Amino acid sequence: MRRIVGNMPFYRLTQIITYKATLKGILVVTTSEAYTSRNCHVCGCEGDRKTQGLFVCSHCGEYSADLNGAINIGLKFERNLGYMPLFGAACEPARTPTAPRLEKPPYL
Repeated sequence: MRRIVGNMPFYRLTQIITYKATLKGILVVTTSEAYTSRNCHVCGCEGDRKTQGLFVCSHCGEYSADLNGAINIGLKFERNLGYMPLFGAACEPARTPTAPRLEKPPYL
């Protein structure tokens, strides 16, 4: 499934998610992710990207650049909507069984 989604064009994936969410009555709101990883999600000041995955704020410290951008997208959504809805799509545990832990044989 990951390979199918990874090779799917972004626009097509967006269409499918919107279609499925509409069937379930879930609100879908799109927002641009442009410039969301430039500012610190805690204090709002402009930070620095030392590496591709590391965001550094001179006041607050270091964060994962992806985490910082994702939180900023959530804050942007909340600002535009006026509130953050606490219902809608829910996260569920993975349905794939976890691999059993192999015990060390007694002769080792």
